[in-house]
Amino acid sequence: MKRIKSIVLLVTALTLLSQTQGNAEDKKPDPREKLQATIDYGIRLIEKKKYRELIEDFCHPDDLKDLRRVEKINDVVVSLQGKKGQVLLIVLKDIKDKEPRYNSEKTKATFPVDVEGTSQEQIVFEKSEKHWYLRN
Repeated sequence: MKRIKSIVLLVTALTLLSQTQGNAEDKKPDPREKLQATIDYGIRLIEKKKYRELIEDFCHPDDLKDLRRVEKINDVVVSLQGKKGQVLLIVLKDIKDKEPRYNSEKTKATFPVDVEGTSQEQIVFEKSEKHWYLRN
């Protein structure tokens, strides 16, 4: 009888432990909640050539809605597979350790861009609700 109680107690403890670990894993923070993590996430996606995921996770929801409405996501994926994706990767790596200029609400972060191969003078991220997104 003691053995059965011990087994039941052990099974119960293991079940509770696995549920606790599962909940901790489920609450893993989204990398887009912090600006630096968003930039690192974008770098990883480009390096892994996950362009569609980059568009869906990196584009502001309003921009993504427009892309879907006019069915242009595939065009953007194709452009990122070429030179644009490599330039974006270089820009993200260039700004990742720099401090941006924030607006007063700290919902918009602007980085100056000085990278060969692009005429873009700045790259802008905007926080919408709790995630940061690329806005240009």
